[in-house]
Amino acid sequence: MKRSRRLDTLVRLAAMAERNARTGLARATQDLMRKDGQQRQLESYETEYGEAWLDAGRRGLPGDRAKGLAAFRDSLANTLEAQRSSVRLATSQRDEQAHRWQGMRAQLRVFEDLAKRSRQDEERERERKLQKAIDELSTRVRTID
Repeated sequence: MKRSRRLDTLVRLAAMAERNARTGLARATQDLMRKDGQQRQLESYETEYGEAWLDAGRRGLPGDRAKGLAAFRDSLANTLEAQRSSVRLATSQRDEQAHRWQGMRAQLRVFEDLAKRSRQDEERERERKLQKAIDELSTRVRTID
């Protein structure tokens, strides 16, 4: 088997690995976007209920309602912190996937370049052999004359 064909096999494998890494990056990016949207929604709720808390305090809120609103706000703050942690993790995972994809892409380019050079070398070798055969035939024809 010629070297270029062996390298073509490596190019196909590297292309498959690059495609898988690209798919992983797309999934990680979508996950990050979804989690970031959820975080923004929770932050909006936090702002909304913070304003309601202040407004209720100005109007005078019965104790049990104030206690319930405070407990809800605490729960919302805990949920928001957990979501922020989830967004940080998703960002890290997306960055890792991007780094992996970049590495796979670079590896694919190396194999593509090697295969291209190998095909060019083989073509030059074929041309050299053809030229040698033509020269030998030309020499034979001259010696026959």
